Amino acid sequence: MLKLDKLFRSWKTFALKDISLEIKKAEYFVLLGPCGAGKTLLLNCIAGIHWPDSGRIFINGQEVTYLFPEKRKIGYLFQKNLLFPHLSIKENIYYGLKYHQIDEDYIKQIFKLLDINELFLRRDTSNLSGGEAQKVSLARCLVIKPSLLLLDEPLHSLDPASRENVLMILRSLNKKMGLTLLHVTHDLEEAKHLADGAAVLIDGTIGQRGTLEDILNHPVNLEVRQFLGNKYGY
Repeated sequence: MLKLDKLFRSWKTFALKDISLEIKKAEYFVLLGPCGAGKTLLLNCIAGIHWPDSGRIFINGQEVTYLFPEKRKIGYLFQKNLLFPHLSIKENIYYGLKYHQIDEDYIKQIFKLLDINELFLRRDTSNLSGGEAQKVSLARCLVIKPSLLLLDEPLHSLDPASRENVLMILRSLNKKMGLTLLHVTHDLEEAKHLADGAAVLIDGTIGQRGTLEDILNHPVNLEVRQFLGNKYGY
């Protein structure tokens, strides 16, 4: 589904260096790493917000390295809530569909899975809870039928109840709908609930790639061990 081939991208004094990674169709892949490791910059390159200095990006076998974001058929859930305050909930959700055909049956399926039918009837986005706003943001990502969903710390700012609810929704998107997800986080417990495959990004490079269990039990170098921390006996 996603292949990164020797991706390099400099940003001020930082750089993503020689990033090569493959994610299978319908895989829930979690990219772990400390703050400042380059996780969001990598997502931005995949989404087309930034273009790499060198290397290539493939989605479904098609090279998309220099395609504009709207041509990549990717959903991107940002860390911060980026709902448009001047638009209604419905207008926010349907915003991306100006570039895509509307599939009403599919949209009904999404609304049911996200449990947002009642939210959809409300107009104002200003009084949404964190969990509600994240659901609306997810709906906006999903209505375009993305081949790949990128998630940047999607549970970071949620209260415990909303966090658990959104976590279950994300897993359902993968298991019930077969959606491929690339989820960025520094939270190991979050990854344990979600990850099929995983990698650790350290200072702009892939420090380790494999199953989460293998990474936790057999860290390959000091940098990965330091990221995992004392919680796992290192």
